[in-house]
Amino acid sequence: MVNGFREDVKHLIKEHPNWDLSFEYGTCSEADAGKTVTQDVSASADVYMFANDQLQTLIDANAISELGGSTADYVKSTNSQAVVDSITVDGGIYGVPFTTNTWFLYYNKKVYSDSDVKSLDTMLEKKEKLLFLLQTAGIMQHSILQTDVHYSVMVQITTQESILAETMERLLQITL
Repeated sequence: MVNGFREDVKHLIKEHPNWDLSFEYGTCSEADAGKTVTQDVSASADVYMFANDQLQTLIDANAISELGGSTADYVKSTNSQAVVDSITVDGGIYGVPFTTNTWFLYYNKKVYSDSDVKSLDTMLEKKEKLLFLLQTAGIMQHSILQTDVHYSVMVQITTQESILAETMERLLQITL
């Protein structure tokens, strides 16, 4: 990607010799952009990639501007509504999507009903009961991630295979 971007920049400079353009290249991961850029907005890059869960932080720090005109129209016309929504705050579009993240959740139909999976809140309530049972059974809970913007519940469990199989069999027999 960086080499392609550099080629685009060379082409832009060549196309517009009357513009005073200069470029400095730096490296910062998308995951760290919100933290890094907001440390000193005036010294940060004009163009950078960021994970969209950092968008409000960047807006609050005046580290990103709302897009408008043909750029906003382009973003809307070339992306799904869900992707556009992920970079929209108070009706304004901030950023041009480069990659999308696909979130999914595996669930056991013996634990969650068709009605349960229509509401994340319902699943989270049942999850609390399930976590208690897992912890009681000696299975370690490694992480639960919940954010204000997007909810993701990730339970990673580790134990000996035989204990896990036996415990899961018991859990499947319990009605939450």
